[in-house]
Amino acid sequence: MNVIQSLFFALTFVLTASAAPTGDSKTTAQSPARTAAKPPAGLPAGAERVNAQQWRHTDAKGQKWIYTRTPFGWSRGPEDQVTKAEPAEAADSTAAAPASSGPVLEIVEIRANEVVFQRATPFGRSRWTKAKSALDDAEKAALAARK
Repeated sequence: MNVIQSLFFALTFVLTASAAPTGDSKTTAQSPARTAAKPPAGLPAGAERVNAQQWRHTDAKGQKWIYTRTPFGWSRGPEDQVTKAEPAEAADSTAAAPASSGPVLEIVEIRANEVVFQRATPFGRSRWTKAKSALDDAEKAALAARK
């Protein structure tokens, strides 16, 4: 019992010492106004916001680049080859635009009482089979469009 208590106290001491601030950190809280004016990390200085997900920057050689925020970080491409997302004004408007149903749903095969569907995802094609009686609204619409 004495050995267990000694190990517990030693572990507690080590964890407490490692979590204590060192005092040499020079990070300070910035005001919201100061952080809002600065572009996100990963963008070059002087980049101008195009919309909620994209920024434009012209490099020293005069080439224009579009930086796009993705779930995995920033993506950079030449301005003439990058598809621009909708402008920020349109995204912020209160008028309801028709919602996109996501990736295109394809019907691969129609069997007696089941249907084989396929959809492109960022990680490859997703394929599944469902009974005709268990189809959801999107699958029913794809089946009706196919007929």
